[in-house]
Amino acid sequence: MWEWLLEQGEKLGIRGGSAFQAVAGFGRHHKVQEFSTVEFASTSAVEVEFVVSREEGERLLHALRSTTVRLFYARAPTTLGVVSEESAASSVPD
Repeated sequence: MWEWLLEQGEKLGIRGGSAFQAVAGFGRHHKVQEFSTVEFASTSAVEVEFVVSREEGERLLHALRSTTVRLFYARAPTTLGVVSEESAASSVPD
């Protein structure tokens, strides 16, 4: 699922996305599970994250809603920025 989600974001022109493996967690059944790297492919929880504009997020959600997948998602306001090597180099003393 996480690979498919990243592919969908890429197809929609989303500038970037990441998938993160959970070490442990619980869900709606309230049973805590710990995951090993061996289990990653089949049973561990994976968070897929896209940092997008409001419009990009709406486009992605619209595309996902047109499928039969069932997904939990969260949205939060985000501040974006870039730290460039040029600006860092000019402010770092020798």
